[in-house]
Amino acid sequence: MTPEQIEALNRLEAILQTLNENFFTLISRCETDAQKRQVVDANNLATANYVNALTGILNANDAELESLLKAGKQAKADVDSALSDLGNFKASLNAISSAVHEVAKIVAFLPA
Repeated sequence: MTPEQIEALNRLEAILQTLNENFFTLISRCETDAQKRQVVDANNLATANYVNALTGILNANDAELESLLKAGKQAKADVDSALSDLGNFKASLNAISSAVHEVAKIVAFLPA
C-alpha cells in the first residue's frame, strides 16, 4: 500500500474508533428512539465505510484517493467538533450523521 492509501484508511479508522468510543455517551443522550437509531446508523455506516474502503482503496486512482483523504479529514474534524459540544444534541447528532454520509458518498465510488 502507498502512504496515501494507508493515510486514507487511518482516517476512516479514526472516525470509526471515535464513534465507537463515544457510542454509549451518545446513546445515553438520546431523547427519542429516532435519535438512538440515528446513532446506530451512523456507527454502522462508519463501519461499512471502513470495510468497503479496505478493498476499494487498492484500486483507486490518485483523484479518488485525494477525494477520500479530504472527505475523511473533514469528517473526522466534524465528528470531533460535534462531540466536543453536545449542548445542542440534535445538531451534534445531525453533524455526525452528515459527516459519515459524506465519506460514504466517496467510498461508494471507489472501484470494487
